[in-house]
Amino acid sequence: MKLNTKEALQRGRARAKEGRSRREAKFSSAPASPNKLIRLFNGKFRENDYGSPLPLAQKTRGMLNGFIRLGRNNGWEEKKFYGVITDVVENWETLKRKEIRTLNGKKVLLSDRPSLLEFLIARDSILSKLYEIKNEELKEDEVKITSIETEEKKFSPSEEDMESEMEKQMEDYLNNF
Repeated sequence: MKLNTKEALQRGRARAKEGRSRREAKFSSAPASPNKLIRLFNGKFRENDYGSPLPLAQKTRGMLNGFIRLGRNNGWEEKKFYGVITDVVENWETLKRKEIRTLNGKKVLLSDRPSLLEFLIARDSILSKLYEIKNEELKEDEVKITSIETEEKKFSPSEEDMESEMEKQMEDYLNNF
C-alpha cells in the first residue's frame, strides 16, 4: 500500500499532534519547578504575540519557588501551577484593566506585557481577578446556552401544539368534503 504525498503529510501531522499532546500532558503532571514554570511562561508569552520575554533575575526565581511551596502547602495539584501561569498570560489584557494590589495592599498598574515578577508581587489580587474572569466566562456561557434553549422553544412547537394543529386541519378537510 503506497501513500501519496498528501496522505503521508496528514498522517505525519496527526502523529506530531499526538506526540505534542502527550508531551504536554506529561509536562503538566510532573512536579512544578521554577525552571518549568519559566519555560511555560516564556512559551505562552511568545504564543500570545508579546514578543520575547525579558530575562529573569535570580530573585524572581526564588519568589517563584516560594509560590510553588505556598501552593503545595495549600493542597494545589501540580497541574494548577501550570494552569495559573497559562491563565495569567492569556488574560493579561483583561487583568491590566482591573484594580490590582500588591501583597502589601498598595495599588499597582500592570505593564503592557505579562510579567512573572508583577504576578508574584501581586499574586493574591491577580488570582482573585482570574477567578472573577473565569466566573464571568461561565456566566456568559450559561446565558448563551439559556438563550439558545429559549430560541429553540420559540421556534419549535410542542407536541401538543402540533397534534392540535393536525386535528384542526383534519376537521377542516373533512368539513370541506
